Amino acid sequence: MTESKQSIRDWLVNHLVEISTAVMAAFFTALMFRVGISMLFAIIMGLVLAYSIRLFGAAKALNAIKAKLISAKELIRPE
Repeated sequence: MTESKQSIRDWLVNHLVEISTAVMAAFFTALMFRVGISMLFAIIMGLVLAYSIRLFGAAKALNAIKAKLISAKELIRPE
């Protein structure tokens, strides 16, 4: 992969991660607020949940998906 394609890919991945984190934060904030927690606490908890999923869960999920794709590729085309 050329350097420009890699930088475009990195830029796209970073923005998709930020967008997904914002969507998760909005979802968890709405969920907490709907439960009846005060607005400030709901916003803080929504952000905490979204970023904890992003920091801990997303890396593990991506590694599992990559491993699965690599093993599937090896089954299809053994070298």
